[in-house]
Amino acid sequence: MTLRAHLLPMTPLSQTDLAVWQGFRARNAAFASPFYSADYAAIVAEFRRDVRLLLVEDAGRTVLFWPLQIDASGRARAIGAPLNDRHGPLFDLDWAAQTDLATQLATIQRHTRLNTIHFSALPEGFSGLSQFGLHKETNRSVVLPSDVAEYWASRTAQFPGHFKDMRRRRRAAERDVGVITLQTGPAAHAEALRLARDWKREQFARTSKHNVLAPKWVVGLTDRLVERACDAATVAAGGVRGEGLLLRLGDAIAAVEFNLREGHVLHSWMAAYDPAYRAYSPGMILIEEGLSFFATNGVGEVDIGISHDQYKKYYATDALDLIEGEIHSPSLGGHVHGVKAAVWRAIEQNAGVPRLAHLASRARRRLDQIFAVETEIAGRIGGVWQALFPARRVG
Repeated sequence: MTLRAHLLPMTPLSQTDLAVWQGFRARNAAFASPFYSADYAAIVAEFRRDVRLLLVEDAGRTVLFWPLQIDASGRARAIGAPLNDRHGPLFDLDWAAQTDLATQLATIQRHTRLNTIHFSALPEGFSGLSQFGLHKETNRSVVLPSDVAEYWASRTAQFPGHFKDMRRRRRAAERDVGVITLQTGPAAHAEALRLARDWKREQFARTSKHNVLAPKWVVGLTDRLVERACDAATVAAGGVRGEGLLLRLGDAIAAVEFNLREGHVLHSWMAAYDPAYRAYSPGMILIEEGLSFFATNGVGEVDIGISHDQYKKYYATDALDLIEGEIHSPSLGGHVHGVKAAVWRAIEQNAGVPRLAHLASRARRRLDQIFAVETEIAGRIGGVWQALFPARRVG
């Protein structure tokens, strides 16, 4: 095999490359997520200067695409990190069946001077890369049947207690506040994004977490996705876009979702609610209203994300294990990154004190999140300072 690897600007891709990209996706259900869309990658690249496309050829034929964001040290992360909920290389299935991608990585990294490739949300067993995995989490999704009543009957039969409680909360919300309605369409897209930013900012401050929605590139990306959702041609073509939902209780907006959609696949992305209505579980009411709406509006699959929250099991029909890990090159830079990763891992796994191991894991994830989302030195310094010395809330 004659393997050649290139790091290229993400845009503009040739029509030939786009056709090959779409061909890879069409043949592999693992690439159905909107996060694997070439359009999504191109939009991120429009607002981040560090985005590059890893393109691999074998005997002159393109066999792999991998959009990445690469820092000055040669460390590559998932494009759009940490907002990407799915990520990994897109490849030719026939080529992957005849080669071991893991064994080719040294050649690929040597050609491109990538010291480390960090991946997250990669399906376990994905093209032999699982051996580089360090952490594993379960992702939940909903496959919607053509008859949505069938879906609700199945879920209610499996979890009668939960759905009885949700009926009670619905009655209480309508009695105390107002009629439950779902608002969709162009006006909802922009308003859902605005409120998600506002409510998430307050939540991040309240919980001393980094505001990943504040950087300029994130604002530009999400605003552009709203523009695409309001463009009739993009919608008609099933192009990637950001769609919003508003849950109203009477005249009040109680909860919002801002989702990433392409074709019949929708990814539940940013969800937030007004704490004033917490007692009624407006977020879960919105999930139920949204799923019924999606089922009758061309959505066949809803990805509801990593299952940190217990409630997701009530609605999910499918589960998929996703892994996070790092691939280090045999170069000096790769060894340096590898040693640092090993030190963190040793602290997390061998601290001997569960609380210390937990704190080490949180610190590593927090720092990686800051360095992924903040593209400017000032933002990184501010993020680290906030992590070390969180502001005290008064009252």
